[in-house]
Amino acid sequence: MKVADAPFKRLRFEYVPDPRESLVGALAAACRQHRLHDIPTALEGGGIQMPRTGLIQCTGPDTIERLARIMRTESENLHAIAFAPTDQRRLVALADLHAPRRFFDFERRRIAPSRCRPSRITAATG
Repeated sequence: MKVADAPFKRLRFEYVPDPRESLVGALAAACRQHRLHDIPTALEGGGIQMPRTGLIQCTGPDTIERLARIMRTESENLHAIAFAPTDQRRLVALADLHAPRRFFDFERRRIAPSRCRPSRITAATG
């Protein structure tokens, strides 16, 4: 990951992530809300370059601060949904569980089952 010294661009509106969202899911939802077609556009606007977007979930505190600025939200909101850093690069911390990184697929973003439920808006217009 590289952080560039480019002019900083933020999303137009504040996005407050749901505590059940993943970090990459929250960024994807914020991009969708702002009609951006892909996550790398938002990252590059904030000066963040990542080879794989899913790695945002395991990023360090400095990048989370930049993401909070991009999304116009408090950094505590993003720290709460990011994987906690560990002393060992090959481990990922989820609360008090430490799991090997190879158990996670950072290539694909999956849709949470709770997001698949019909919403009131969909039911009303459906």
